[in-house]
Amino acid sequence: MKNIDIRNLAKIGVADVDVYKTDRRKYSKYKLEGDVTFYRSKTSIEDKLGNEDSQYFGKFGYDRYSLVTSPQKSFIYYFDKNGKSLKDAKAISINDYVCPYLSIWPKTEVSLYVKAKGTSGGEEILEYECKEWDKNAQTFSKTTSKLNITKKDPEILNNIKYFKINIECKESFENDISIVAKYNNQIVGRLIVKANSKLYRTTIQPVLINFGKKASTELASLPKHDDFIENKLLPYFNNKSFNQAYIQATLAPTTKTVTFSLDEFMNKKLFFTDEGKLRLDRSQKLAYNNLIESRFAAYNSDAQEKQTINEELMTLAYEMIQGFKDKFNFGKTSDLKKAAKFYEEKRATNAWKSDRVNKAYQKYKELKKKYKGDNTINKNNITYLFYSNDLESARTKGEKDNVRAFSATGFGTVHIFNHALEANKRAEKERKQDDKTEALIIHELGHAFGLNHTMEDVAKRSVERIQGEIDAKEKEIQNFLTLKQKSSEYEKYIRLDWIYSGLYDILSQKKEELSVESFESSFLVYFIKDIEDKCWYYEHMKVKNIFNSVILHMEENIDAKVVVLHDQTETEQEKQERVERETPLTFNSIIQTRRNEIIALQANKSRQEKQIGIVLPQTETLENFLDYSQYGDADGNEAAPRNSKFEYKSFYQWQWKKMIDTGVKNNYLRLIE
Repeated sequence: MKNIDIRNLAKIGVADVDVYKTDRRKYSKYKLEGDVTFYRSKTSIEDKLGNEDSQYFGKFGYDRYSLVTSPQKSFIYYFDKNGKSLKDAKAISINDYVCPYLSIWPKTEVSLYVKAKGTSGGEEILEYECKEWDKNAQTFSKTTSKLNITKKDPEILNNIKYFKINIECKESFENDISIVAKYNNQIVGRLIVKANSKLYRTTIQPVLINFGKKASTELASLPKHDDFIENKLLPYFNNKSFNQAYIQATLAPTTKTVTFSLDEFMNKKLFFTDEGKLRLDRSQKLAYNNLIESRFAAYNSDAQEKQTINEELMTLAYEMIQGFKDKFNFGKTSDLKKAAKFYEEKRATNAWKSDRVNKAYQKYKELKKKYKGDNTINKNNITYLFYSNDLESARTKGEKDNVRAFSATGFGTVHIFNHALEANKRAEKERKQDDKTEALIIHELGHAFGLNHTMEDVAKRSVERIQGEIDAKEKEIQNFLTLKQKSSEYEKYIRLDWIYSGLYDILSQKKEELSVESFESSFLVYFIKDIEDKCWYYEHMKVKNIFNSVILHMEENIDAKVVVLHDQTETEQEKQERVERETPLTFNSIIQTRRNEIIALQANKSRQEKQIGIVLPQTETLENFLDYSQYGDADGNEAAPRNSKFEYKSFYQWQWKKMIDTGVKNNYLRLIE
């Protein structure tokens, strides 16, 4: 093998890696004293992030775990220097090696810096090797030539050499590829390049929302897109943020526009006025989102009448629920003694037959004949940007938080307020290079694709909730055991107790949270008397095993046989399930059911516990899109003190995956063919 001066440019493929083992004696003055780390920029070698890293602009994805600036427990999503997953690690120290991640689109190139600890010049004699992840072996062991590594001439600044490599993606690859740095045939560093055989696209549909005295009769299209969305937000999405996760966006052919009745939103108490400005009550933002989505869906499908009927049905459903709650307040937890008392007093039957409930039901039943289904917004491969020049957002009057946008987590929609549009206009007028508005909308788009804030320990809350459910079920078991030992007279109330407590969730819902399906399947189905009155849930969803008027039957006679609706098309398995549901419940069966539920909850709790601690105090990531630039519990309040080092620039690699998983599951994303 001929000698090659390794200080010159040379391309490395897997087959060529041995070329760097030649004539090492010529460079014996170089020694490597520690591990090697890959950096996205020259300034990041000094651990500078955010606006202090003046050389990284988000054009490629790069994620290097840090004990200081990464959510602490998130190391479980990474690998160590030897290519072993850290998913089971309990903790790591400053001396532990955690592999950084890179995302690179096919047929593109990325340059990274390479730096070894405590040495100068040893980087020059490093050898590089690429191996693709082998799913069967669960190791980085498959030979690949899909990446080319090129050593570049060192940059010299103030007599300091900065060593660079160029990574060229020759073609897409299905599994992650590991690039290892070797010295004396020993692994001294590792970089993982995220698989890029699946690239995703969404269509951004802008919708201009106006609020006026009179609602539009139809949906209209604007002659051109808003300049901010087309020429600032879209490029930012594709070149400085979501591109890091292998996601890109295109604009819909036109921007849609519609005017809604201001009085309607005011009457629903979604808005209030303050200092002459119209503001969304932020405590009502989910209700606002749902109403905007359903109303837009009605216009978009020319189904305003359908939407009107649906809203009237939900008004009547809510009226039934409120009337029922006036006379029935069983609660959420099991209580056989209370169930026996409610049975004796026929509480549910009397509540159902009350004037308020009966009048609402008769209207509901008549209106239901005109019902043609819910209006749902089409989100297939679409991400919606609803924006308004008329609306701001606040919690209370006098609050000056100046929120620019919001999104409900995982909903695939973003609402942009006037403050964002005005901030962009001010920046243009003052000729400032200010992309904070774009970045804040990307923050909300991150929520739209399923991400939570980096300062929120969602897993901890989940574990606490699950533990509460476990405690409640264990208490139920103890109560069942106690009653079983004392007397068997309460055994016959077990099913009724189960149904009574099961009504709690639907009875606790707000009006805007209701749907025809949820109302009928969780409430109405327990009271309908005959097949002519069977609900939408059974008739249209073709779901089997629904109790037919079980509460009325059981309160009339606790020993009455439970009837489950079914038809002649049921399978043997469905028949078996139906028979099981019709079989009277006993202390032994309900106790075993609760124990099985506890086992399932404990398994879920264990999964969630592994995620606890993937959190970092607000603003300390210095640049993550799901953080805030303000200190403390600011919740986006721009009046709060700001971290002068903070600048939105990046997602973590585990956030890349979460956004893709959510987008694919909910059909917001489609594969780029």
